[in-house]
Amino acid sequence: AGQPLTDERTQQPAAILARLPDADAMISRYTREATTWATVTPVILPGYDDPKKLRRALFPGEDTAHEPFDPGRQKRLLSILDRRTDFLLRKAIHQAGFPNALAEHAEIDWSGSGFWPGTDLAGRYAIPATLRRFRRLHVRISWRDAAGAPVIVRGPLCVGSGRYVGLGLFAPLEG
Repeated sequence: AGQPLTDERTQQPAAILARLPDADAMISRYTREATTWATVTPVILPGYDDPKKLRRALFPGEDTAHEPFDPGRQKRLLSILDRRTDFLLRKAIHQAGFPNALAEHAEIDWSGSGFWPGTDLAGRYAIPATLRRFRRLHVRISWRDAAGAPVIVRGPLCVGSGRYVGLGLFAPLEG
């Protein structure tokens, strides 16, 4: 607090940093403690969730229309894709500075639609061009320890490749 912010073009002071009070209702919404958190803005996965192009096999085109539908194969492909997404989300948690134990034992759910009422679909958020090639998802994390007991985590939480541009922001779901 009290430090000047410098305009990059003019190199002149443009503003002074001020600490917001802890009692600020909007700030406390993101900084309080909770065991379960959900995204307000979608997480950008820190890598490709389908490097082997398995989704193409799930939704075959006309060139494979003659092949019989195999629900067992479809289930296996979906399981592989889910494991990859789970791996990338845990990687994002670790990259955001959380200990491996928290990332490893967290219960993670993800969806293209949000867990908060009124949250837009993950694919509808504007994102920087450099991140467009990566999948974006809404995520809910219930923090657990190795025994499965809830772990309280203090915010703010911002996870994923877009965490420096306002994406992957979480808010507590309980309390």
